[in-house]
Amino acid sequence: GGPRARAHLRHPAGNENAVWIVTLAPGAEGVPHVVTREETFVAIAGTARATVAGETHDVTAGSALVVPPGVPFSLANPFPQPFEAVA
Repeated sequence: GGPRARAHLRHPAGNENAVWIVTLAPGAEGVPHVVTREETFVAIAGTARATVAGETHDVTAGSALVVPPGVPFSLANPFPQPFEAVA
């Protein structure tokens, strides 16, 4: 299973902020991409493996990952439990 994202809260039209619940199933592979604005993931369950600008970090429940704009990153779940984050 690939990543799933559910809209959790979206601000009124014209505002670019959004909050999502991101779920990665066990075995989900990361898809390298770039965001145009800073993106923050706050892990709420499980562990994910993030690769940001070529450096790999494990993101665990209770921790956060901040991805700067214009920097290649991916988020994968090679672990046996689902990963969930608010982003």
